[in-house]
Amino acid sequence: MAHIQERMGKNGKKTYRVQVRRKGQPIQSTTFTTKTAAQKWARGIESKIDDGKHFKTSQGKQKTVTDMVDRYIKNALPQKGNSTQRGQKHQLQWWKDQLGDLKLSELTTAVILEKRDDMIAKKKVLDDTGEEVPFYANASINRYIAALSAALTAAMDWDWLDNHLIRGKVKSLKENKRTRWLNDKELKALLTACRNSSNPILYDIVLVDLCTGMRRSEVTNLTWDHVDLDNRWLYVDKSKNEEKRGIFITDEAYEVLKRRHDNRDEEKSWVFPSEAVDKPFVFKKLWEKAVEEAGLEDFKFHDLRHSFASYMAISGVSPQIIQKITGHKDLKSLERYLHLMKDHTTDAISDMTKKYMGDAGAKKAD
Repeated sequence: MAHIQERMGKNGKKTYRVQVRRKGQPIQSTTFTTKTAAQKWARGIESKIDDGKHFKTSQGKQKTVTDMVDRYIKNALPQKGNSTQRGQKHQLQWWKDQLGDLKLSELTTAVILEKRDDMIAKKKVLDDTGEEVPFYANASINRYIAALSAALTAAMDWDWLDNHLIRGKVKSLKENKRTRWLNDKELKALLTACRNSSNPILYDIVLVDLCTGMRRSEVTNLTWDHVDLDNRWLYVDKSKNEEKRGIFITDEAYEVLKRRHDNRDEEKSWVFPSEAVDKPFVFKKLWEKAVEEAGLEDFKFHDLRHSFASYMAISGVSPQIIQKITGHKDLKSLERYLHLMKDHTTDAISDMTKKYMGDAGAKKAD
């Protein structure tokens, strides 16, 4: 809060000494000949502090957005999971291209929102229909903002910034959650196409994923030291949310993993290794061909994970258990499956009441 002190000079003229005090900030003070000017200056300083334009150190005036991004990518990003590293590196490069020359003292919430608005407004034309659609989905835009937010948090830790320009100031855009999962007919068609693939490893990967609900990176990067066939558990320790979790190996997944273990190349640590080099198997082309042969529309590999969660919801598994198995960060992420659980619960209640209360209802009607 600003404090203005009136002073009387030896010449009989009044002056006004103004001080601005904010927690975590050094005291800012100066003197004016009028109280109005003092009040205006105080409001300006307070506004700059709130908007992140005023810095208690000179770092914000020396360092640029490029400096921040480069240091974050070099020192902080390697501590994240592989998928996070790939995504944020690309997203932060975009911010460098857009705002890299700006000093951190010049970077404001308004500037960030302006760039976000540009992303929202950008369009593309679909080749097959000629329809104009958004270039960036809301979910994608939110990921770009999240990547910049992570870098800003790190910059505060380095004393390059005094306050956060996104946290609590930029609301996430509403995301249309995409939930595509396999019905019985589609499931059979996909598994048949995978069995008929030129490389049998595709069937093994798809079946294990359908039985575990792992993310693509988790199943392809699975190593034998994280598979306990004796106790029928496998472990994921490099998940998207950087949380370790265990997953029970079902009979169907066990048959696949036991066969692969018995016939494995002991010099390779991967459960699904490349044939030529000691790296995970790359199956993108095989997968795309199988999806096409199965006649599936708008189906991605990640939708196997959606299918797994949907099957559990239909089977009556609680959201808490689904969250624990799939490694979702919070229950809100599972809202897309709750309607399946509700449908299942509705049927169960209806069947129960018909069985036990049917006669009572009939007698009351009589």
